[in-house]
Formats: sequence, C-alpha cells, structure tokens
Amino acid sequence: MRKIWFFGFVAAVGFAIWLGAQKSIDSQNQEATPKEKVYAEVFSLLPSGENVSNTGEIVVTFDRNVVAIGSMQREEIDIKITPEVECKWRWLNRSSLACILPRDKRLKLATNYNLTISKNFSKEDNIELSAPYSASFSTIRPSIKSSYTLLWQTTTKPYIELSFFMPVTKKSVLEAFKIIGADKSFDVELIERVVKEEISSTSVEYRADTSSQTLAKSSWILSPKTALESDTEFDLALVGSLYGEEGELASNKEYRHNFHTFGEFKFLGLSCEVSDKEKLLSVESSKEELQKNRCDPLAPISLVFSSPVSQKSVAEFVEFSPKLNFLADSYNPWENLTDNDSFDAKHKRDKVYMVRLPNFIKADSTHTLDTKKLKDIFGQELQGRYEISFMTDHRKPNLTLGYSEIVLEKGVHSDAALFATNLKNIKLDFIRFNENADKIYLTLTI
Repeated sequence: MRKIWFFGFVAAVGFAIWLGAQKSIDSQNQEATPKEKVYAEVFSLLPSGENVSNTGEIVVTFDRNVVAIGSMQREEIDIKITPEVECKWRWLNRSSLACILPRDKRLKLATNYNLTISKNFSKEDNIELSAPYSASFSTIRPSIKSSYTLLWQTTTKPYIELSFFMPVTKKSVLEAFKIIGADKSFDVELIERVVKEEISSTSVEYRADTSSQTLAKSSWILSPKTALESDTEFDLALVGSLYGEEGELASNKEYRHNFHTFGEFKFLGLSCEVSDKEKLLSVESSKEELQKNRCDPLAPISLVFSSPVSQKSVAEFVEFSPKLNFLADSYNPWENLTDNDSFDAKHKRDKVYMVRLPNFIKADSTHTLDTKKLKDIFGQELQGRYEISFMTDHRKPNLTLGYSEIVLEKGVHSDAALFATNLKNIKLDFIRFNENADKIYLTLTI
C-alpha cells in the first residue's frame, strides 16, 4: 500500500514539472513571435510654429492608436532632434508619444529646433510610417514685456525702465535702442539701481551701469546719453536686434516708448470748485472773472504749475494774505506736509501739476498769493514774480446730525446735537410719545 502511495506521489510531481516546462516553452514561442506591424502617419507635433513658450516636452500624435495599454516607457526611439535634447520617451496614451525633458534641461529659448522621425522609429512597437517625417519650430525670442518712465534726472533726461520676457544682454540693449526725435537720434546709456538697506530705512540710488557687456537681465533702465531738447516729443525705439543669454535667434518685433520732455517752469494759476464744477483760474484772469468765479472754501483748492513742485517749497516760498492760519496763531496749516517729491513721471505736453493748499481756507474772503522765488523739484526757478488774487464763496448751507436716530427722554438729561452752516431756519419733523405710548406727529421750525 505504501509503495502504491509513493509511486503515485512521484508521478504527480513529474506531471507538474512537465506542465511547467511546457508553459515556459509556449511563453518563449509566443514572445518570439513578432508583433503585427502597425501603419500610421503623424497627425500633429507640439510645440509647432514660432515663439513657442512651452519648453518642457515635445509630443508627437499619430492618426490612430498604435500601441496597446501597458508599459508606456520607451528606451529606443529613432527620432532625431537638433540641437540635441535629453529626452525621456513615454507614450502618454495609445496614440501620443512624448519627449519629456528634465526640469533643468528644457528647450533653450530663442532657438530653432528640427525634428526628424525615421520610417521605423520604434522597433519595439513595430510602427511604420509611409515616409520619414520632418518638422521644425522655434522657441520664444527676446521681446519687451513693458516699459514706463521711472523718473527724471533732469527736465530733459528721463530714466525709462524696460522689462523683457527673458534675460537679454547688456551689449545688445545698448546697440538695439535709440532715442528718436523729429530730425535726429540719440544714443542711450544704462543706469543701475542700487538699494541701500539700513536699520530704520531703505534708500535707492541710481548711477551709471558698470557691469559686464555679457551680463543678461530681465529688466534694464535706459536714459539718453546726452540731454535732450526741452518741451519736445521723443520715442525710445527698438531699432536693432536684442539677444538673450541663450539661443541664436534675435528679437523680430518693433517697439516704441513715447515721452515728452519738460519745458520752462511756469505758474499757471489756481484750480478750485466753482458751482460744483472744477475750474482753472488763470494768472491772467481779470478781476471781474475772479469775482464771478468764487471758490468753494470746503472743496480742494490747488496751485497749478507746468512741472512738479513740492508742498515744502510752496510753504516756504509762497506768501498768502491773509495767512492760512486764520484759525489761530499757533495753528500751522502745513504741519502735515510731506517732503516726498515723487510724482507721475509719465509727462506729456500740456500736463499740469497741482499742489493742494491746506484745509480751512477762510470763507467769503479775498486771498492774495505771491510766488516770490519758487522753484520746481528740478531746481528751475520761476521767471518773474506772480501775484494772483482769488475769492472764496460762503460755505454751502448744510445741516449735520450727530446721530441718524435720536431719542429724547423726559426726566433724563438728553439732547440732540445739530451742526448748522449758513442756515436761516431749520424745520424738524418728529414723533412724540405720551404716557399711553400714543404717537403724536409734530413739526418745529427754529
């Protein structure tokens, strides 16, 4: 009995070994069988065209499904890309093959790329094209993102800051830009911004740029090399080729930044609100016109100039009669003035600059101002001495309540604060409640 059991066990083990070997042979025969050839054509290539900004991958899509779902990584793909890139090939789906690039080895900017796909580009997938496929594309070229007039060193020498979509070289910036006038052009120079940080403050200084000609930055500050003509329109124009720190392709778009230089420093008059409308009272206004156009004393009143003037200069050099501190001798109407000389540097022809006078200008009065030796922020002094008189109107009739809802209770010290300005009488409509809580509607004229 034991012998029969033993021989049966040996037979079962032998059968299992034979069955495993047979399956291994079948598997080898199956793998040795070549895959069925797939015929396809390239449907699309991304990126394509010019000024390509996506530099992380290249995707080839075919006109049909060419691979089965499974392992999507591929080691040997016969697709040539020049300049050479470090591709990791992978099928994104059954019809799209991608060259995925490492983050630190993306496509170079300002570069023209050529791609060639051989007829049998993937032996592992046994795909065949009717003919080799070739295409080209170029990555984004150097170009200007934005520009603005940063500040003015003098009335005829602006600092203009340009921002670019990629770092561009100092050498190409100096060669590519000119200041264009009506009948002549001017060279530019580059300005360096130096930020100085101290314990309690931060200051900014501007000076001539002394960096290397090969330095590339995404932002440059340009200025005319020599002073320009005053009160004249100019363009900062891109007339040459900009080059980035990588790639051989240059900029191919035109660009112009328009600006207008300052002219002679002039006092133009006074701006105030007359009958709820803003009005400019010129220095040449007649007495009759000034009497007719009385300024609202509670609305902004400003001095108007042809170039920027600081509040500090107006407080120091402009005399007012009567004085602006009419409320009290100890009151300084300019105590909150600022030494900040900043202004909107985008100057255009006929643009005006205002300095607002302090609040609480005396109503129903004639005011005279004398400009004496006033200077603008560039140090230009007024040519001549200006005197102008203006009149303020009565304050507008107005009534202000201390609270929107007021309750006066009998037997309790309570009151209603009313602030009246130039009113002949006040009509009050109110409700009185008696001991039964009945409402009694009353009107009172004061």
